[in-house]
Amino acid sequence: FSAEIRDSADAFAAGALWGRPYLAAHCRRTDFLRVRRRTTPAADAIAKQLNDMLAQTGLTQVFIATDDPDELRAELRGAVRGDVVFFADGGGALDHPGKLAAAEMWVAA
Repeated sequence: FSAEIRDSADAFAAGALWGRPYLAAHCRRTDFLRVRRRTTPAADAIAKQLNDMLAQTGLTQVFIATDDPDELRAELRGAVRGDVVFFADGGGALDHPGKLAAAEMWVAA
């Protein structure tokens, strides 16, 4: 990844995730909801898995990389028992959707 992407992702993780350990998840939505509707989990199923993992690990925050504009984000914030953070919450001003996706991958890794 480019220095711009790494620097933006690292700054996000240090700020929005307070430099603390976190669970990371990648929730594909827009294209998967069109072509894989039957196998793409609903928000409640995602929240259950995240809650189970948070309980197992003792972590208190989860970073979610997703291309969903708003609906999934709101549902997960209401259902996950921990702090739910998205790159859009403070990811800076990356000027291309591909850079945003790469920064999310960097944070999730």
